Amino acid sequence: MKKLRKEIKILFIIVIALAVLVCGLLVTYNYLLSAVSKESDKVNFTINSGDTTQSIVNNLKDANLIRNEFVTLVYIKLHGNLVLQAGNYSLSRDMSVKDIIQDFANGNVIGATMELTFHEGKRITDYVKIISDATGMNYDDCLKDINNKKFIEQLVNEEKYWFLTDDILNDKIYYALEGYLFPDTYQFYKNASLEEIVKTMLNNTANKLEKLKEQIQNNELTIHEIFTLASLVESEAKTASDRAMVAGVFMNRMRNGISLGSDVTTYYAVGKNFGDGLTFADLGNCDNGYNTNHRCTNNKGLSVGPISNPSLSAIEAAINPTPNEYFYFVADCTGKTYFNVNENGHNQTISKLISENNWCE
Repeated sequence: MKKLRKEIKILFIIVIALAVLVCGLLVTYNYLLSAVSKESDKVNFTINSGDTTQSIVNNLKDANLIRNEFVTLVYIKLHGNLVLQAGNYSLSRDMSVKDIIQDFANGNVIGATMELTFHEGKRITDYVKIISDATGMNYDDCLKDINNKKFIEQLVNEEKYWFLTDDILNDKIYYALEGYLFPDTYQFYKNASLEEIVKTMLNNTANKLEKLKEQIQNNELTIHEIFTLASLVESEAKTASDRAMVAGVFMNRMRNGISLGSDVTTYYAVGKNFGDGLTFADLGNCDNGYNTNHRCTNNKGLSVGPISNPSLSAIEAAINPTPNEYFYFVADCTGKTYFNVNENGHNQTISKLISENNWCE
């Protein structure tokens, strides 16, 4: 009888302990879902099209709008039927996680917004034109402000923009942020400043690169070289497999001290658009850090910086080039890429494409 009473007592203690533990967890859970402050000061918050739940929660934490990222993710997971809609929101620090997430699910966006799409492979001058046309900002002023040295230095010093290094401060670079503004579709307030637009795009770059950060930091190329190579690859090949192969060809040429010979760099160097045609003077214009034509014997490596803003596919190709034995490549009018070991084979391929009326150089 005494043994039974003792067992009941132990069981009772266990039940009480479990109850206390569960209550404690519930109290902690609810506390971490509560508002971070009693103050109702407003905070503008933007969800861009394509933002992941993780990145949204990370941004909420950065904005000091939630107490805990993990618990917020758990809450969202438990309410899997909620869709967090892109747009601009006016939140406050006295809102609980439940209130904030419900705002996102209801799409309670504020103010007049604009949707801007920036395509991969386009230059920063193209992006500035889009911004200028949509906002009414003066194009020349925007181009000057986006390249303001003080502004660029501030961005380089921001920890969250770890991918922006001192390399972009090179005086030979035309536009410091070329290559780093992630191509995507964004939602902005119509009265958004250029700085807000730029930082939103850089935040997107940071989010997209997070899963690649370790590979980037352990690569034989520097971060800046990876983005530069990616921009060339973006302009030279269409498919992910071709891009990785082209990146491999460029690596072969660099390792063997051979000029890259990429005409896309010459177009950028002389400020021409693709299809405008290059003159002999353009090909031999070596008074810059971009032209990789074989005439520019002082530059047998990568351009001094990116020549466009590459896609994630091109960045991945630059990080992980496909090892191969080729030193030459050429694309036909459909975008299909042909690879050759030597110049003789390369010229034969070009001759064949010309005879087939499939040469669109």
